[in-house]
Amino acid sequence: MAAGGCSKLGPVCLGICLGIVLRSMFSASQLGMDALGLEDSPSQAASGKIGPPGAPGPAGPPGSGRSLRKKGPLGPPGPPGPPGGTIVSRRSEQANPEPTSSAASVEEAAPLSEFAQETQFLEKILRSFGKNKRKYKGKQRLLGFQKGRLFDEQGMFAFDGSIKSVAIDVGAANNPLTFDLGIDATQFVMMFEALPGHSDGLEQAFEQDNKAVWKRGGCDTQWDGVCMQDRFLWWRSAVSNKVGTTSFVISDNPYCGSLGEITEKKGYVDPVLANDPEMAGWLNVCYNANRKSVKVFTVTLESIIKRIPLYIKIKYVKIDAQGHDFKVLMTAGEYISRIDYVRFEMQVDPAPNRKMVKDVPSYAEVKQKLQELGFSHDGKHACNSNGMAPFSIAIKEMECTFCRKRPCREGGQPPLGPSPGQVVARKGSWASLVTNPGPPPQSSENSQEEKKEESR
Repeated sequence: MAAGGCSKLGPVCLGICLGIVLRSMFSASQLGMDALGLEDSPSQAASGKIGPPGAPGPAGPPGSGRSLRKKGPLGPPGPPGPPGGTIVSRRSEQANPEPTSSAASVEEAAPLSEFAQETQFLEKILRSFGKNKRKYKGKQRLLGFQKGRLFDEQGMFAFDGSIKSVAIDVGAANNPLTFDLGIDATQFVMMFEALPGHSDGLEQAFEQDNKAVWKRGGCDTQWDGVCMQDRFLWWRSAVSNKVGTTSFVISDNPYCGSLGEITEKKGYVDPVLANDPEMAGWLNVCYNANRKSVKVFTVTLESIIKRIPLYIKIKYVKIDAQGHDFKVLMTAGEYISRIDYVRFEMQVDPAPNRKMVKDVPSYAEVKQKLQELGFSHDGKHACNSNGMAPFSIAIKEMECTFCRKRPCREGGQPPLGPSPGQVVARKGSWASLVTNPGPPPQSSENSQEEKKEESR
C-alpha cells in the first residue's frame, strides 16, 4: 500500500481524509470470489454479456494526476454481444407477432432480459447513496447525466453529451481520486468502495461540503474544488467476478476489511514477520482481531464498462484491492480493450509464506497477459515500491502501471475538454456543454412504479 495523506476537497472531507494515516496496506478489497473458493449469496442479477463491443483507444503524452490526497508516510495500520441490450419483453422481440385475443393481451409481461435485470440492480446500488436517493432534497447535483436519469431505455448510462472521458477508482476508501476533474470539464469519475464505514462517512461529508460551497456562491459562476463532486458517482459496492451481493469481512481496524481471508490457514505467515514487533502490529490488528461479516453489493468492471457509450474514452483505472487487484482488472472481460491506462497493487513474487492472499499470480504471468491484451509499461519493470510502507516492502507489495501508449501517465492525457473555470465563465455555464438533455422528467405515476420496482 502506497503511503497516503490528502489534499483538500472540502473541510469535512479533509477531516475524514486525515484518517488515512491509520490505513494499513489492507484497504477495502474487491476480488474474484470463485478464485478464493468462497461462495456468493444468490446474485440478484445475472452478469449479462449483452452490450456494445469496445476498441482500445490511444493514450496521450505526459500529464499530472489529481488526487484528494497526497503521498505521505503511513502510520500504524488503522464476444461482445449484440449492441445495446434494449429492455424489451419477449413479445416485443418477435419480428411478426401473431394477433392475440383480449385475454392474451392482458397477460403478465414476460421476464426482463438478463441485461435489463442487471441494469435494474445497478440502479438500485446507485440509488442507495447520497444525492442519487429518490427522496434526496439537498443541492448536490449530478452533472454529465440527463436530468433525473441514470440509465437510458437501452440500459446504457444516460450521459447528456457533455462527457468525453471516464476514469474509474476501485477501492476509493475515504481518499478517492479525482483524476482530471479539476482541469477537464468533460471528464466523469466512477468511485467504488465496499467498506460501509467509508461510504457512510463520505455521504455526510459530501453533503456538508456541498452546503458550504453554495454558501460561498455555488458552482455555476465560479470554480471551487468542491464542485468536482458534481461529476462523480459513488458506488457503495465491491468489484468482484459477479453482479449481486456477498459477505464482507470487517476487523477491528476498518481499513482491513476484505471479501476473503489472508492466507490458507492459521500459522501460515512467515514467523519472522509474526515475531517482528513492527510487522506483527500490522498482522495482529488486521487478522487476529475479532471479525464480523456484513452483506455488500458487488459489480464487475464489465457490467460498468459495457454501459459506457463507445464515443467516451476510459482514460484511467486505478485499483486498490488488497492483493486481488489483478483479478479485479480481469472482471472487465472483453471490455478491457477499452481501458487506456491501469494502475494497481500486487505482491511481486513474494516468498510462499509471505503471500497475503491465497493465489498470488507471478509478475511474469501478469505481464504476459497484459501484453497479450495490448498493454505495455515504462522502464524495465512495470512495478515499483516507491513510497510503500515498511510492511509492504517486507512482503514485496508494489504499484504496477500499464498503458496502451507510452509514456504511462495518470492525468492530463489528451484530448482534454475546456477547464471548469472556462465553463463557468460561459453564458449558460455547465448547461452549455449539454448536447443530449434526454426526455422530459417522468410523470409521478412512472416514478411510483420505479420506486415499487426498486423495493423488490
